[in-house]
Amino acid sequence: MTVTRPLILCINPGSTSTKIALFTGTELKQEAAISHAAEDLKDFNRIFEQKEYRASHVLKFLKENGVEPARPRRRCCRTRRHDEARNRRHLRGR
Repeated sequence: MTVTRPLILCINPGSTSTKIALFTGTELKQEAAISHAAEDLKDFNRIFEQKEYRASHVLKFLKENGVEPARPRRRCCRTRRHDEARNRRHLRGR
């Protein structure tokens, strides 16, 4: 029986860049850091409004690396709120 390792796409949208990494299991296959000029972002009031703009960069990255975009089986996100809750649990000994 052959075990296939999952293909994992990690996306980290920062204030002026989008960092992308592609893993097979735990092995890093490819990564990129895409800088966004202030001029490109000036018309967006909130980061959520940049969704399509940033998604186009992610899709280009996938295409350049021979990955067919598909609906994800699982999603994971890390937010400041998540980190704060984890830190509170850690401080309480949980």
